[in-house]
Amino acid sequence: MSDIESVNDTSDYEDDFDLEENVKSKTNNNAAQLGLIDCNIKEDDVLEVEDIILGGNYINKDIPKELLTCKICKKNDNIRLLLKSFLPVQEDSEYCLNSDDRWLYLIQCNSCINKDDSIRCIREIKYNDGQYTGEKEKENSIKEDIIPKVNPFAINNDTSANPFGNTGNSSNPFDNTQFNPFVSTISTPVETIDNSASEAKAKMAEIENKKKHDLKPDLKVDLNEYYTPYFVYLDKEKFNKKQQPDNKKVNFDNIQIDDPSINLDDLKSTKDVKEVEVDPLVNELTTSLTDPQFNKFTNILEYNPDQILRLSDKPIFFKSDSFVKSYFSTKENKKCIPKLEGSSKERQFELQLMPYAISKLENGLDIDLKNVGMEWGTILVFTDPDCFTPKGRGKVNESSFIEEFVYVQWDD
Repeated sequence: MSDIESVNDTSDYEDDFDLEENVKSKTNNNAAQLGLIDCNIKEDDVLEVEDIILGGNYINKDIPKELLTCKICKKNDNIRLLLKSFLPVQEDSEYCLNSDDRWLYLIQCNSCINKDDSIRCIREIKYNDGQYTGEKEKENSIKEDIIPKVNPFAINNDTSANPFGNTGNSSNPFDNTQFNPFVSTISTPVETIDNSASEAKAKMAEIENKKKHDLKPDLKVDLNEYYTPYFVYLDKEKFNKKQQPDNKKVNFDNIQIDDPSINLDDLKSTKDVKEVEVDPLVNELTTSLTDPQFNKFTNILEYNPDQILRLSDKPIFFKSDSFVKSYFSTKENKKCIPKLEGSSKERQFELQLMPYAISKLENGLDIDLKNVGMEWGTILVFTDPDCFTPKGRGKVNESSFIEEFVYVQWDD
């Protein structure tokens, strides 16, 4: 069984995700969060803690030098920021609370562009005023369940002894609305307020403010050192309609190849494209057309092609490779993703950078043989679920920095 066939049998993303059902319902409660470009960062914009930023020069200067050093060339003078993403944890752990500030930095060595280990991910946690009380909360909840709920007015569980609890012939003058002078027997109609006008007005004001913001001068950055910076916002993934035609099946009749030595019938029947001696470009094209992971990747992207970031509980892969085969294999037990040293938990998928980000990051660059552009299909980030740090929680206003695991699927 080939790698592609094995992956296809164990990783049918569309079946797992129930893609067609989500298309019909238009929304999905478990949908991914998509990062979309909001606008260029302007000269007078003030950055907030919660901002998600693509590109620019926003790497924390306190990050240790060894984490900002390229693993290939061992230098740190050509490190560029791809993404700075604010991502608080959902559940508290002894290492990180929801009230702490947490960021992930995706950085790249521009001297070693398009090479393995040229991209790294650094996790920063800035500790705020708070203490982990997870175990205490569990103990308190157990105690609350044990304590019986006692009615102070009940005698031997007889509620009839409660002078205010019997609604029959009781001595409580207020338990019967017929004799209660403070209870009105006339129902007051509930007023309904129409907010549509105020909502429309607020929407118009928001549009006008955005127009004014777009007219402001962009923040100037040295494109020899940094990528073009943008604000990014998150939105729930929706499968309304594809913005591009759906081409699930390949029509080989529409493929024209000038080389008479290439027989398309051979390409359609072969299981391993590499066995056919063809031009490398044709080989690449045919491989992508028959790769189930690539087909799923492009199929899902066609609904929201302008996404630059995905936050979800499962990745979508750019192509089938040995990493993908291991990821979906129960025998391999995800050995392809190393645990953070010292942690008891397996790393989990958290986010991935999508190819549309390349066109935004390289905006303004003169991409040529001298200034090579990025050539990755997707960058996948796997993080420790407890945000483990060897020293535990730090002091208030201090930060800790840990490298997380990155896997890059190159567009080759």
